[in-house]
Amino acid sequence: MSEILIKLSDDVSKDPIGSWRTGDIFTAREDGFKWGTEEVPPIFLVVKLPGIPLSQLQPMLVGWNNVDGDIYRQRLWMWDGEKFVRKSDGIIRTVGQLQA
Repeated sequence: MSEILIKLSDDVSKDPIGSWRTGDIFTAREDGFKWGTEEVPPIFLVVKLPGIPLSQLQPMLVGWNNVDGDIYRQRLWMWDGEKFVRKSDGIIRTVGQLQA
């Protein structure tokens, strides 16, 4: 099982650049990871994903840059509370479909 840390709020005091958006998958860790005291609502949420290996989540942690090298998006994927959504093309995958 894996766990993902989701950004719940666009709080600019915690992210002055504003590059992380609500729903962004901030990071992923193995089940049982000891999260910090700041990784809680209202800024973050830990979501447990039973049966999904961490290796399968790694592609969701990739972002992309503009031609000039500036960050365009921190993550290609977001979590909408029940499924993963690919931001670039709108393709939606439920957790069960990740292995497909």
